[in-house]
Amino acid sequence: RPPQRQLQGPHSILRNTGLALAGIGRQLVLDGARERFAAPETTRARAAAIASVGAVGKAPELDLLLAWVEAPENGDLEPEVSAALREATTSILLRDQKAFRRLESIWSGLPEILLPELVLSVGAAGNSRGLRFLEEIYTWTPSLEYLVSTQISLVGPADQRGVNRSLAEQLQNRLRESELEDTRAACLALGVLEDFRCVPVLIELLEDARSGVRQNAHWALCHLTGKRTAPTPQLWRLWYEGEQKWFREREAEILALLSSPHEAQVLGALREIAAHRLDRHRLALSVVPLLRAPEDRVRRMTASLLADLCSRWAVHDLIEALSDPEEGVRVVVAGALAEITGERREPTPEAWEDYPAPKPESFDG
Repeated sequence: RPPQRQLQGPHSILRNTGLALAGIGRQLVLDGARERFAAPETTRARAAAIASVGAVGKAPELDLLLAWVEAPENGDLEPEVSAALREATTSILLRDQKAFRRLESIWSGLPEILLPELVLSVGAAGNSRGLRFLEEIYTWTPSLEYLVSTQISLVGPADQRGVNRSLAEQLQNRLRESELEDTRAACLALGVLEDFRCVPVLIELLEDARSGVRQNAHWALCHLTGKRTAPTPQLWRLWYEGEQKWFREREAEILALLSSPHEAQVLGALREIAAHRLDRHRLALSVVPLLRAPEDRVRRMTASLLADLCSRWAVHDLIEALSDPEEGVRVVVAGALAEITGERREPTPEAWEDYPAPKPESFDG
């Protein structure tokens, strides 16, 4: 459920009433709403119907509340209906993750005037499952490109790299023809989409003199790579050229050493990988099998390296590694989880079992 907070503003009475309905019971509220608002004719009735369903609804009820929205052929939605639609959709998305898939199925058949509220609802829900919906809207509804780009950093990257890469590629393709606000929003979006192909264009934008572009491009580079290099284009170019050279000339050899029967070679390979941040998520997935290595030192160094790489794709394996028989390994693993997720939980697999960690096998899915 969404936070049970008291809402402020001109439509707060309707929306707070909707929150109160949540305590009555889902089926009673839905039955009452269908009976009371079978065909709402006024703005107030439509808003009340939408708020009622939003208070208890799940994925199937998205169709019901959208049917109650009367989309004008010209002009905007009534503010009261618009606010109720956004609040109700957000509430349903927070309550039932299947609602994201339902939005993907039905949005193309809806009047375009409803889509901005749905985009903002997905952003407010803050769940990466919503990124596929945002990617579809961005692809097929050019008028909403800017609005979508402002919501991407709220939603975060999807657990399917193909969705992230598709959206990142589209954002990059539009950057050179974008207005100032679009460019700034696109930079922030690119920072969270885990697509390292956008590093060169972000480095170029460090030289953009327009207000806020340089700052946003620098934030995106730091967030994407996990580095804290100053916003100097020359420094970033030097780093990027060095990374490309390492990946081209050394990566295959170093990754092969991770399978060496000699502990010293494995530890040396881990130390070398620790110096690199380009494509850090793939590097993290390359080393996570060593969390199950027979040598304690290898497992400890692997967990420490994963903390440095700070990749969410390693969380699933790190949670499993909390069962390691060696206490020293468990301590480093717990520290790595805290570093990557920003959460402080008990260092047991049970304490982390509800954490939404992406499955490593979905990285290339």
